[in-house]
Amino acid sequence: MDLGERSSERVAGRRPWVRRGLFFVAYSGLAVLVARTVDIHKFLAALGSLRFWTVVEVLALVAFHLAARSLRYHYLVAKAHPVGYRVRDGVRIFLAGLAVSLVTPARAGDLLKVELTRGYGIRRAVSLGIVVVERILDLLVITATVVVAGTLLSQQWQNRGMRWAAGILLAGLLAGTVLLTVRTLRWRTIELFAHTVARFTTRISSERVTDMCHRIFDVWDEVFASPAVALRYFLGSSLLWLADFSKLWLLLRCTGADVSLLCVLFVYPLSLIIGILSFLPFSDGVVGVTVVALLGGLAGVSVNAATAAILVDRGVSTLTPVLLYAAISALRASPWARSAPAPVRANVSEIS
Repeated sequence: MDLGERSSERVAGRRPWVRRGLFFVAYSGLAVLVARTVDIHKFLAALGSLRFWTVVEVLALVAFHLAARSLRYHYLVAKAHPVGYRVRDGVRIFLAGLAVSLVTPARAGDLLKVELTRGYGIRRAVSLGIVVVERILDLLVITATVVVAGTLLSQQWQNRGMRWAAGILLAGLLAGTVLLTVRTLRWRTIELFAHTVARFTTRISSERVTDMCHRIFDVWDEVFASPAVALRYFLGSSLLWLADFSKLWLLLRCTGADVSLLCVLFVYPLSLIIGILSFLPFSDGVVGVTVVALLGGLAGVSVNAATAAILVDRGVSTLTPVLLYAAISALRASPWARSAPAPVRANVSEIS
């Protein structure tokens, strides 16, 4: 039994009422906060100001974002030489993982993607490495966006505190990039991490942790075989996230809010990071409240306009992958799709 199986057993063994209780308390508090601060009439007026073509543009940006992320995931999976695997399988697995991640804490949908790819002959450690590559790419882009936008805003507003915060984030981003790129530093960090884990539990040996981490980052080394490849992945990831961030700016402008794209490029990704760190299910609620608070504090956007814009933004971002996955699953269950050959299960060697 490896680390992934033990982690799955521990997650499955937790009492569900604890998570449900935390969910109820957290979002009851958010609901009370929204109810006390939002003027319902002004909120409905801001919501009604959204134009049809603005919604179409937002849906187009969401479609581009999801399509680009799905194709990126497909290319990463294809490097593991899966058996009986097609592009639509990668899209289906990605949407399934994204839909689950939107309604569960700690990005649990990533674990679902790991299990689904095993049906195509990819070992758990390799599939987990693919997920790690995805998450690191996204985190690098999101953090870099916060750093660049925060630096430019601090110069415009002459805000020394924001400038220091951007500098600290930049230093952390550069240190993390160096740690991932330089193998010697990465190996030493993995060994330190493995020994730390072994000190806190006797169920997992440091050798097992070290082996699992090396297998995961073998995928990283295989994918980013050259700086040119790494740059292409980073630029592509930056483009797809820029499309995602821009849709909130379009919605805010439509509600009459006078806010710059640069401010949205700082507020939105920072709110996503806070939502991820919250470890709450339906973290979109945390993201929405953070966006509304930051837009009001930094750009003077009214609570009603910001709430209307972020409600539409997160609603579209949440429902679109869920509906797409449901549609793909329905097509797979149709009579004409049942005649297609099933994935071949085979033991395929890991990327080395």
